[in-house]
Amino acid sequence: MKTEIAGQIARGEYVPPVAVTAQILAAFWAQRVSELFPGVAVTLGTKERGQLGTLIRKLGPDRSLSAVAFVLSNWDVFRRAVNMELTGLDVAPKTPQIGVVLRHRELLISMMDGA
Repeated sequence: MKTEIAGQIARGEYVPPVAVTAQILAAFWAQRVSELFPGVAVTLGTKERGQLGTLIRKLGPDRSLSAVAFVLSNWDVFRRAVNMELTGLDVAPKTPQIGVVLRHRELLISMMDGA
């Protein structure tokens, strides 16, 4: 059941009638990463939950949930776009990281608006 709801959220078919908090977004993040990236260990600590809280404040509760769903489903495309913005030896990670999403949230929003 939880997996299906996460899939519906990712596809934009269902938005749960709950307040989006860092804890809820963290649970959604962990579930979707484990589904989309098998074998990747998902451990969200205080730092990551804080980053999700910042993402919620910057984007708003409704937009942050759809942004996380979008970025996790489109990580490879987002990663390539981030890499085009980076300079020097920096590269975006192959697996999703909340800090990268937070730093490049404007790029993410423009990708979502263009999709």
